[in-house]
Amino acid sequence: MSDKQKEILEYKNNMDVNISYKTSPQMFPPHWHNSAEFVLALKDDCHYRINDVEYVLNSDNILLIWPRELHEVVMTPPEASLILQFPSYLADNNHDLILYQAYMRKYHLITAENLPEIAAAFNQHINQIKNLFLSDDIFAETKMKIYILEMLLMITDYAAKEIIPNREVSSPSESARGRINEACIYITNNMDQNITQPEVAKYVGLSQFYFSRLFKDCMQVSFREYLSLQRTSLAIQLLSNNTLSIAEVAYQAGFQSISSFNKVFKEKVGTSAKEYRLLYQHANLMKEAEK
Repeated sequence: MSDKQKEILEYKNNMDVNISYKTSPQMFPPHWHNSAEFVLALKDDCHYRINDVEYVLNSDNILLIWPRELHEVVMTPPEASLILQFPSYLADNNHDLILYQAYMRKYHLITAENLPEIAAAFNQHINQIKNLFLSDDIFAETKMKIYILEMLLMITDYAAKEIIPNREVSSPSESARGRINEACIYITNNMDQNITQPEVAKYVGLSQFYFSRLFKDCMQVSFREYLSLQRTSLAIQLLSNNTLSIAEVAYQAGFQSISSFNKVFKEKVGTSAKEYRLLYQHANLMKEAEK
């Protein structure tokens, strides 16, 4: 019996999806990781912080912590949360989700008051994922990922519908959005190179002027801003590799100089790359110490 349980545990450790049920520490310092983390509060008065913004969760509230966001557990009661962690590629590998990723990541606190339908669905899905995680289902990982994708689609679809009607200009056509989607994919695949707006506009078959206007209309940020955000995101992922120096991280992320990298990283993240890496290392050491 013990051998059988050990085999199941080893299988679960190899899965990309992880559940922590009533075992999260009541306090945990600022840290970051490449996984997304959805927190379902099981009790009232749970205090968390994401990017210097504090959120207070009551029972059944849900907190969405997106990949590579600085966050901390400020203070919670004991056994107060169900935490779902999953890899960023579940969103990053879907080109339609990438197009609306900037909108999706603006949402953090989900409650029955602000988003009742989404809160109810997320609560149900997270509990279904927990049950699968604790089960002996041989297809548990795939089933859990389907539930996660459904949640990502729900919040992205809501974000897109919420933002598009409020824009001052008319919504771009499906064809135009398809061009911008192509541009975003091209940026993702080539941002480590010295790509330019004229180059990307030519790639998707649009004039530079029209492309610039259309890109900002679709993405709510300029081409240059979007490229900086994507390169910063890549740099954050690379920082988890301790064999790379800060300079190597900067150049592999597509920045043309250390000074520009330092300036952009500090502006977008709120801390230096060196400090950010130390937070990642510190969090990992604390988690290892708890085992």
